[in-house]
Amino acid sequence: IAIGREVINNLGQQPPPVDGVCRRQEIATLIELFGKIPIGENGFYATALTCTYIVGFVFDAIVDTARPVILESKKNTREDFEQNVSRVYALTTWLSIAQSVFFTLFAGIVVRVLYGENYLPAVNVLRILAWQSVFNYMSAVRNIWILAEEKHNLMTTINISGVVVNLICNFALIPPFGACGAAVASVITQIFTNFILGFLWKPLRENNRLLVRGLDPGLLLDMAKLLLQRKSAVDEI
Repeated sequence: IAIGREVINNLGQQPPPVDGVCRRQEIATLIELFGKIPIGENGFYATALTCTYIVGFVFDAIVDTARPVILESKKNTREDFEQNVSRVYALTTWLSIAQSVFFTLFAGIVVRVLYGENYLPAVNVLRILAWQSVFNYMSAVRNIWILAEEKHNLMTTINISGVVVNLICNFALIPPFGACGAAVASVITQIFTNFILGFLWKPLRENNRLLVRGLDPGLLLDMAKLLLQRKSAVDEI
C-alpha cells in the first residue's frame, strides 16, 4: 500500500500524455473500487507498474534523441522524414517487445529481488502490464509525428478516447479480477488508443502507415548496416 501511495503521489511526474492519463485513471479507479477488491490490490498493481519503469529511461532517451532529427528531416524531403519516423517506430517497438518478453519470463525473479516474497501476487500483474509498453511507446513516436505535421488538435480526441476506453475497461474488469483486471484494462486501452484508433480515424492513418512499415524487422537490419558503415567510415578517418 505504501508503494501504491508513492506511485500515486508521483503520477504527475510521469510523461506521455495518453499514457499518463490512462495510468492516473487506473489508479484512481482502483482506489474508488477499493471496497470491492481485496485489500492490497492497489499495492500489487503499483508494484508491477513501477517495475515497468525500470528501463524506461532507455526509451525516453531514444525518443528524445530522435525528436530533433525527425523534426529537422521534415524540412528536407518527405522521404527522409517518413523513413526516420518508421525507423524510430522499429527501434522502440522491437526493443519494447524484447522487454515485454523478458518481464513475462522473469517477472517472478524481478518482483522477488526488488520487493520480496510479500509482493509475489504482483507477478501476474507485471506479466500482463509489461505488454502495454509495446503500444505505449508508439504514442511517444506518434506525438513527434503530430508535432512535425502540426496536427496538435488531434491530441484532444486521442486523449478523450483513451480515457473513455480505460474507464469502461476498468469498471468492467477490476471488480471481478482486481489488479490483474486493471492491468488488462491498461493494455486494452494502449492497444486501442495507440494502434487501432489510427486505422479507424482518417487523420491518423498516415501515421499508422509509417508505424506498420516500422514493424518490418528488415528495417532494423538496414539500420544496423547503416550504423556499421558509418562506424567503418569514422575508423578510416
